[in-house]
Amino acid sequence: MVEKVTDLEPFMERFLALGCPCEVLLETANSVLAAEQFAVARQEAARIEKKYSRYLEGNILYRINHSRGHAVKVDEETAALLDYAAHCYDLSDGLFDITTGVLRQGLFLSRIGWEKIHWERPFITLPEGFEIDFGGIGKEYAADRILRLLRQGHEMSALVNLGGDIAASGDRLWSVGIEDATRPGEVARTVHL
Repeated sequence: MVEKVTDLEPFMERFLALGCPCEVLLETANSVLAAEQFAVARQEAARIEKKYSRYLEGNILYRINHSRGHAVKVDEETAALLDYAAHCYDLSDGLFDITTGVLRQGLFLSRIGWEKIHWERPFITLPEGFEIDFGGIGKEYAADRILRLLRQGHEMSALVNLGGDIAASGDRLWSVGIEDATRPGEVARTVHL
């Protein structure tokens, strides 16, 4: 939920992607530019979902998760996400782990662990029965990518909200309402970005 802060009402686009409601706000007086930028946002969200959704067959994540212990060569974008996931694993002492997808198969926690994955750019090898899932970083990555694309060549304030994963930039002070979980539709707190 985003609250108005200035007199210039931002253009807003809402759509569904990445398994959640999304919204993009742009502070511009140019409605044609806003429409073009909204198309860019929707296309990038769809591209990332198609590439990294664990629900779609044939994408890179599917190939990795169904590799049956064989090495899979990944592209630079996927390699960067794997590097970031490894970094998050190290920073959190193993609490953040993209291999937790095996829990969906009823496997034991003792089998989970990034340390059991062999990752050496550009090849990843998962032990038989293991899966990875970018769900813990995918929407955040998508929000950052979309914001970067929106800002290329355009000096406008923008806010990208992908199911609560938010990226914002520009001169505008954005006020974002955090919904009260006990009272749907009510704002529990407001964060200023």
